Amino acid sequence: KLLPLRQVAAASRFTENIDDAPSSVTVIDGQELRAFGYPTVAEALRGTRGIALSYDRVYASAAIRGLGDPRDYNNRLLVLQDGTVMNDNILAASFIGSDSRADLEDVDRIEVVRGPGSLVYGTGAMSGVVNLVPRGKEEENSVQVGAGTYENSVIHARAGVHLNFNKSKTAGMAASVSGARSDGIDLVVEPR
Repeated sequence: KLLPLRQVAAASRFTENIDDAPSSVTVIDGQELRAFGYPTVAEALRGTRGIALSYDRVYASAAIRGLGDPRDYNNRLLVLQDGTVMNDNILAASFIGSDSRADLEDVDRIEVVRGPGSLVYGTGAMSGVVNLVPRGKEEENSVQVGAGTYENSVIHARAGVHLNFNKSKTAGMAASVSGARSDGIDLVVEPR
């Protein structure tokens, strides 16, 4: 059963009702992430209104509301994982493609805040903010294993476990490991 999530944390740094958020916000919930099996954050953002994606076979970038250039290392978009900045320290590049630092199987929802978030998050949030909210500790005990391919050249595998040490779920452990391999693709460039 698909029910829209009504809570968001990325707009103001505290959880609030999506109708009270001071920005235009879209939430991609975990049920959608797992149903469609998105391999990367960029693929999960593909159908979100106001976002234009570009991919040059090396680096994926997103422009929110037209703010973004495929050659700017995507440094106008701030990517957070549960409020922690995931952008690179040197170029402020955000990793939303195969180079992402988060596995989407460990993400409960993705919050997309369109528009400048510089007042809340600083200079890296010029076009918008993407917050990856991890799964909560209230999850049931589980073991996950999966493998697949994407982009016609990348093989991806993942294994994860979530264990609760007591019935009240106040103590537990979650761990995952994933990896990808690609030999690239052949691209013929004809000189003019």
